[in-house]
Amino acid sequence: MTTTIENPHTALVRAALASGVSAGEHSLLALAKDTDDTQLAVIVGELPADDILALALEADITKVSMVHLFATPEQMLAAFERIGSNWSQLAKVPCAEDYLIRRQDIEDFLCPMMFGTSDEARAKEMMRAFLTKEYAVDTLYFLGIGQNGREQLLTQAATAPFARDSWQQLWEIAFELQPSARTTMRAHFQTTLESAKDEDGRFARDILNELQRVAASHQPEPVVAEDEFVDI
Repeated sequence: MTTTIENPHTALVRAALASGVSAGEHSLLALAKDTDDTQLAVIVGELPADDILALALEADITKVSMVHLFATPEQMLAAFERIGSNWSQLAKVPCAEDYLIRRQDIEDFLCPMMFGTSDEARAKEMMRAFLTKEYAVDTLYFLGIGQNGREQLLTQAATAPFARDSWQQLWEIAFELQPSARTTMRAHFQTTLESAKDEDGRFARDILNELQRVAASHQPEPVVAEDEFVDI
């Protein structure tokens, strides 16, 4: 039987995280002063998805977090797939704030994760990984719902200006890597234009519920105590 020994630096970060996300980030920053990038990549690479998610969502968006610098595409995906576990169940008739909070969570996670290093190659590597998921294009479209510039980016993307490090740049990279994503989003937008119903609201509910289902699929099965079984 092989026993895996956790890197002592990783153990230190995880112990700090048990006291709070800010403590975990401070621990990583302290280690950054005494270790090189290769060692930091190993430390971050050993953090489980729940820790990556917590650090990414609580990071100061005006600064680059260690997880933004060193998380792998696989870690990014695993963490994102748990983002729905932070949300309460949507009401049957959600209010605008319900959507805004969740949209902000998604944008605050994806944008720094892809653009935090200002490395275009890394951003594309992250986006390629994200686009392998069935929910990816719909998630990106959700970020544009209710936003200024949505129609322009969908119809005039070749010349439309966009805000860097934002949902708009996420769209631009997705369109470059997967042109069919633009076609899919245009179809969603056309449905909104042609329908008398609140298609944006329906779409938002559907993708948010899907992300919560994805998160639930990663939750461990509840342990049933032996005394809960009843002989028949």
